[in-house]
Amino acid sequence: MNTGTKFTTLDREYTLYFDNRAFRVAEKAMGHSLAAMADGIGNLTLLLQAGLSRHHPSITLENVDDIIDDLGYEKMTEILGEAMVASPPLRNRTSPA
Repeated sequence: MNTGTKFTTLDREYTLYFDNRAFRVAEKAMGHSLAAMADGIGNLTLLLQAGLSRHHPSITLENVDDIIDDLGYEKMTEILGEAMVASPPLRNRTSPA
């Protein structure tokens, strides 16, 4: 069972996990669907905050900014992709029948 994608930055381990709740929260915060999501720093930050909130409920946008600043966009996007592919809603949709 997937419990999230773990990564370490700023001397702390984080778990990024996308379930339906995380996607719903991200869409509400962004004001549009994930399907309509264009590349953008604001979208990335809100999506990461939603994905981190299950295991880190008190995480703030400023905390996410610090994480992105430390890891950089390329590494953070790699971690984000890994977590999204492993998410139950997307994994179950793309699994062979």
